[in-house]
Amino acid sequence: MTGSGVELLSQGIANKLKLRIVEGGWRVNEQLPNEQSLAEQLKVSRTTIREAVKILVSKNILRIERGRGTFVVGTPGLADDPLGLEFVPEGTLIRHLCEYRLLLEPCASRLAAERATGKQLEEMGRIVGAMAALERDYSATGESGRDRVLDRFAGLDAKFHTLLYRMTQNMVFQRLSPIANDTVIANYTTGLYRRRGQKLRFHDTHRALFLAIQARDPELAFRLTREQLETMGEELIRETSPAGRGGKPAPAGELQKKPGTGPGTGNRANAQGSVHRDKRREIKAENG
Repeated sequence: MTGSGVELLSQGIANKLKLRIVEGGWRVNEQLPNEQSLAEQLKVSRTTIREAVKILVSKNILRIERGRGTFVVGTPGLADDPLGLEFVPEGTLIRHLCEYRLLLEPCASRLAAERATGKQLEEMGRIVGAMAALERDYSATGESGRDRVLDRFAGLDAKFHTLLYRMTQNMVFQRLSPIANDTVIANYTTGLYRRRGQKLRFHDTHRALFLAIQARDPELAFRLTREQLETMGEELIRETSPAGRGGKPAPAGELQKKPGTGPGTGNRANAQGSVHRDKRREIKAENG
């Protein structure tokens, strides 16, 4: 068979495997049969199966765990950065993500209040309780240990919002949650908290939103989310704005350049953005 023929066969087998996942033949995080078994089932060579699996791994549908086997990923088809946001300048990205969340997340909270299951409410209650414990830890921890507490709080905050989007029972909202979480974690990787050593302030707002969802009050959940995002957005935009920290925030969508800056400034900004992105990856990895 020609090289192109082999590629077409591998793609066809990849499509068959994907269809079986879509139809529920293999569930999220379930292990697939080994190569030999799949080859026998599909009447192709193990080489073709191997190539088909590589195609699905590249599309984030399957993952290979060395020494264990091949598994369906937790969110099949959803890449770590599906919109290429890592290539957007840091300040611009944060401003635009804040706008995005302000438009959509209050609606997600409204749906959550209407649709959350009892089990999801219990899970959110545990997250809010863990946030309260971390606030106490922060107050009792010396200056040198507070960054670590903030990292843990950032992870809980991301879990809170991931769960909020799951509560909508809407697959599109659920798939968008990683994008919202970039803003959540950015809240803790900018100097807004790190530089000033500011006391954690967000447990009360999370608890208030949880109580509104628990009480099945969609309009209160909508309003609380909108107010919190407006406040957070103003702080984050001020912190990351090219107009300067403490100055007037740059309008969303408008790139501004500081007076008197030279070519090296862009390199420094890019380096700082890279540090922030590395920190976000670290927090995400530690908190699953």
